[in-house]
Amino acid sequence: MLVLQDAGGHTPWSQGAAGFISAPHGNHRYFIGVRCQLGSQLNEEIAQLDTAAEWSVIGPDVAEELEDDLGDELGHIQMRTSRGLIVGPLRRLRIALLADEGMGNNVDVEATVLVAADWAGPVMLGFKGFLERLRIGIDPGASAVDEPRVYFGSYTD
Repeated sequence: MLVLQDAGGHTPWSQGAAGFISAPHGNHRYFIGVRCQLGSQLNEEIAQLDTAAEWSVIGPDVAEELEDDLGDELGHIQMRTSRGLIVGPLRRLRIALLADEGMGNNVDVEATVLVAADWAGPVMLGFKGFLERLRIGIDPGASAVDEPRVYFGSYTD
């Protein structure tokens, strides 16, 4: 287990870990697809973890399902993606990264997401408003366990 040393002693670096998908999945190709829960959804969502994406993005179908969970608009933005320019409001949304059984705990993030009416891609987890609020480590599977994993931890636990 990785730990951080601080004035109070040692604390765990991550609270949870999970395998990730790196393959085609439905209509999308995931390079780092992670299991998560959005808002009060009961079902799991597979989201693309993208360290190069400026913001997290959800499309209209997901936004409609989560309307009661989305916070007030925080302003409108434009973001250029590999699928073109997208626009929409920034809104707050709780996102939980889900740990695999026996691999620690889920980690909740009060995220800021771009709600894009014309986004047809998967849920994207980007840097601003999400990854910047976590400790995150990606092991592509070259380790002793030879399985791709993502490790995550919160700054508040």
